[in-house]
Amino acid sequence: MARRRGSEDHLSSRASNEEIAKLFTDAEVSVIEDAGHLLPFEQPQELTVAILQWFVRKKIELILKSQGARCETLARQREVNAQMHLPKNQ
Repeated sequence: MARRRGSEDHLSSRASNEEIAKLFTDAEVSVIEDAGHLLPFEQPQELTVAILQWFVRKKIELILKSQGARCETLARQREVNAQMHLPKNQ
């Protein structure tokens, strides 16, 4: 989860955003400068960049987790094959 707030936001404090973020796994809070509470209207480009960067980071994390799981599965399969004296899968 990504929480974005403007540096001049007087309706939603950084502390309240951080409290909300604590309720979620891997949540992050960031501040967009020179904006108040209406980020999409006040800093649309900066908000879009921040959201896209978050999506890219999450996609990379998913890919790495997927590759890690695949490597663990292959390692377990090799262990079982070795115990059963079967040829290694490559």
